[in-house]
Formats: sequence, C-alpha cells, structure tokens
Amino acid sequence: LRCTSTCSWDGRPKSSGFDVEGLYHVAYVELNAKPTANAGPDRTVAAAAFEGAEVTLDASGSSDEDDEDLTYSWMEGDTVIAGPTTEPKVTVLLTPGVYTLTLLVDDGQDDPAEDQCTITVTGTR
Repeated sequence: LRCTSTCSWDGRPKSSGFDVEGLYHVAYVELNAKPTANAGPDRTVAAAAFEGAEVTLDASGSSDEDDEDLTYSWMEGDTVIAGPTTEPKVTVLLTPGVYTLTLLVDDGQDDPAEDQCTITVTGTR
C-alpha cells in the first residue's frame, strides 16, 4: 500500500504544501505488503532403486501485491536444499523418505513469507 495524505493539524484534508500559518503538511507513507508463499500440495513421488527421484519444487503459486522481485528458498529443517533463486521452479534429487519442506518467499522488505509441503519419495534405500 502506498499513499499520500495531506491533513491539517485539525484533521481536515488539504491539497498540498503548507498554509500561511504552517498548519498542515504532506505526508508520504509507503507500507509494504508481505508476499504470499505457496509451496504447492503434498505429494508422493516414486524413486528408482537407490537413485532417488528428481522432484520439481514449484513456488509459482506465490505472489506479492507490490509486484516486487521475489527470491525463493527451500529448506528442510535448518538446511537450504534449493535457493535462494529468482526462479519459482527448481528441481532437486531426493532419496526415498518423507520430507517436510519449507518455502521462504522474500521480497527484500520484511521477513520472508513461509509455507510448507510434504514430499514422500517411495522406493528402496
């Protein structure tokens, strides 16, 4: 949200600048809308034996009201498994197991937005 507001000290709207008594001024306030993170649905992927599976992580459902450039990072716990990148889709190799992944979407203004998904990779370890 970005806006310009001009009011006198008594709260009456004014068009711009100062009146002869200096009773009002122009205030420009720029507020940032936090982005929205969307890690996509939980899913199950089959892996080839011992090789794991190539899994595409898709953050393209994420957005930012302010249309700022976004960076995407994918975490498993405290470990970054992909990113930061400006591309909403990345492919990672996951071995068989269950992964709870956290997507961080950052507009460079505030704390990143977060969303989680669970990826289950089936197959033999």
